[in-house]
Amino acid sequence: MRIIDRDKHNKLAGLALIGAVLSSAAWAQGPSNVSQAAAGPSFVPQTVPIKGGSFYMGCGSDPVCEADEQPQHRVSIDDFEIGVHEVTFKQWDACVDDGGCSHSPEDNGWGRGNRPVINVSWQDAQEYLRWLNRKSGKNYRLPTEAEWEYAARAGSTTQYSFGDLISTSQANLQGEQTRPVKSYAANAWGLYDMHGNVWEVLQDCWHENYNGAPDDGSAWTSGDCSLRVVRSGGWNDDPDKLRSANRYGDGDDVRDALTGFRVALGGKSGAYAQAPVNAVEPEMVYIPQGQFEMGCQGGSECEEDERPVHQVRVPAFEIARYEVTFDEWDACIADGGCVHRPDDQGWGRGRQPVVDVSWNDAQEYIAWLNRKTGKNYRLPSEAEWEYAARAGTATSYSVGNQISTSQAAFQGDSPQPVGSYAPNPWGLYDMHGNVWEVLEDCWHADYQGAPSDGSAWLSGDCSQRVVRSGAWNDDPDKLRSANRYGDGDNVRDGLTGLRLARSLGGAKRSVAAIEPELVYIPGGVFDMGCSDGAECEDDELPVHKVRVADFEMGRYEVTFDEWDACVADGGCNHRADDRGWGRGRQPVVDVSWNDAQQYIAWLNSKTGKNYRLPTEAEWEYAARAGSSGKYSFGNDISTSRANYQGASPRPVGSFVPNPWGLYDMHGNVWEVLQDCWHDNYQGAPKDGSAWTGDGDCSKRVVRSGGWNDDPDKLRSANRYGDGDDVRDGLTGLRLVRELR
Repeated sequence: MRIIDRDKHNKLAGLALIGAVLSSAAWAQGPSNVSQAAAGPSFVPQTVPIKGGSFYMGCGSDPVCEADEQPQHRVSIDDFEIGVHEVTFKQWDACVDDGGCSHSPEDNGWGRGNRPVINVSWQDAQEYLRWLNRKSGKNYRLPTEAEWEYAARAGSTTQYSFGDLISTSQANLQGEQTRPVKSYAANAWGLYDMHGNVWEVLQDCWHENYNGAPDDGSAWTSGDCSLRVVRSGGWNDDPDKLRSANRYGDGDDVRDALTGFRVALGGKSGAYAQAPVNAVEPEMVYIPQGQFEMGCQGGSECEEDERPVHQVRVPAFEIARYEVTFDEWDACIADGGCVHRPDDQGWGRGRQPVVDVSWNDAQEYIAWLNRKTGKNYRLPSEAEWEYAARAGTATSYSVGNQISTSQAAFQGDSPQPVGSYAPNPWGLYDMHGNVWEVLEDCWHADYQGAPSDGSAWLSGDCSQRVVRSGAWNDDPDKLRSANRYGDGDNVRDGLTGLRLARSLGGAKRSVAAIEPELVYIPGGVFDMGCSDGAECEDDELPVHKVRVADFEMGRYEVTFDEWDACVADGGCNHRADDRGWGRGRQPVVDVSWNDAQQYIAWLNSKTGKNYRLPTEAEWEYAARAGSSGKYSFGNDISTSRANYQGASPRPVGSFVPNPWGLYDMHGNVWEVLQDCWHDNYQGAPKDGSAWTGDGDCSKRVVRSGGWNDDPDKLRSANRYGDGDDVRDGLTGLRLVRELR
């Protein structure tokens, strides 16, 4: 363990006064995959998109391995972005000049400009990031330790990203001072100085080994958080300190000439970084007005406080798709809006539902969120909550009169990350179990005199507030839609969190509520068409290389919920038939290519953006998600992975997404695309554009396969042509948006 590295600090003391500036090596050209996030003012760091994957983190059995680098363990990483190089003095000084950073670090006489900033602590880095996020409208953060090592390795398993040996021609080590960023060649993923130059502070708290470390790429924020992980090795270090697996713990307030940092975006510890609205806003679901029977309608399972059953009319409103997460709450703390830093009980932060917060704490969070967004979020009323939890059902749970641990988090050891189980029919996650959710209403021992208009009941004992949902450690009866409980408004525990709601002032939806959730798809080159031999059909040939530009794609197929908003607003003439399968989060069917154009025109007029149907090349590129097999996850498929050979469509997101975070790219419903139909790929575009110049444009390409199809129709390469005016129960759509 090397919590205090005496060699490091002794070397530093001897070199602190060296002022001679070394002549810089010629700078290498920047990587071609620098993110568009880099566009804009010079103070905004350039980032490189890193495709998610899994790798072995840590050091194995090599003699050079140290105890804190073990045990080696497999970690899965989401897509994220990381700084192409360390933050520079030029970028830091912009923060100081703008009043965002209170500390002006010394450069030790080595120069500022494009030198990596030094003499900054972990705490200083947080101040810089808060300023950067205010200026850029993004959600920059420090990398997690897992993300850093994954990016440093760049697909390698050797001691360094380029082999088991390193020299002073490849990195800044055993030297006298820092060098300007980009003075050495980049690693295989276009990142500079991942070995040497300066140590880089990371988000994670220090642990002496990897026992109990997260395996999902998130930051490990339990442990000794007065010490933070630093990586990379510095300009004065020996080669072993620059190994990809090497790690060190340093005080979060330590400033020295060896340490700086680089930024990250997205991933497990920044899930909202690429959201099309403010990064701190929750994803909301429109709940239509309606009337329901509130309370327990069963027999012996009913409790006195769940009676009498009474009719309640609920106006249309919006409710969050997920419980508030630690990721969201920590943004409030970082911005100074929330005083209380809740304890994650050792379960992790990120996309875990926030716990250890009271009703009073929730009010502070909501006040901050409303200041940041200019909107009026609030806690749900008890009537709204039960109406949304039931989602049109009258049974004990939205899934029926029984519930199992495959459907919700209960009788367990800890909460699960939000969205770990299938949503209810209205697209809401964790309305049964995971954590109790505090509501606006004051506590009453029964429903005598309760409001019938869906509003919060604000008389009674307001030192106690209603909580609903049941929690990760509860028995099934506590998870019933009707179950309720009263808890003190200042109680903080590991069982209770919150979810937000927003009034609409009428039945119309906000622009944010009708926009699709988009996934950033990095550009690239792929082989389009079928290379599976005997299974290939003539219209899937010849295989040809296509270059696709960056774009954004809908995470889900367009739903009835979204289509019905267009009908209600007068933008769509055709009210699609749901065939008795339900509306809400079901993928819309019974719509043609022509109908889709009307929907898109309406959506663009409402949002001021330019949504469209995917091109066929974009669709296959995104469906493959970097794979070359029949399906994005290999050459075999099962009904546990996709909806096919079934009786009806399933709500969007009912199966696991592909590696790029897209749901239902295999099965559920066929998806209409922009391209005209051609019988094969002879003469097809090679630039990812829609093929509309010739062919039969009375027919359009459809992809994905449907809920009633055999597996071969779900292959990434499979394609079909359908009339542009055809409406049936098999076909829907998904949207994309170009990045300009």
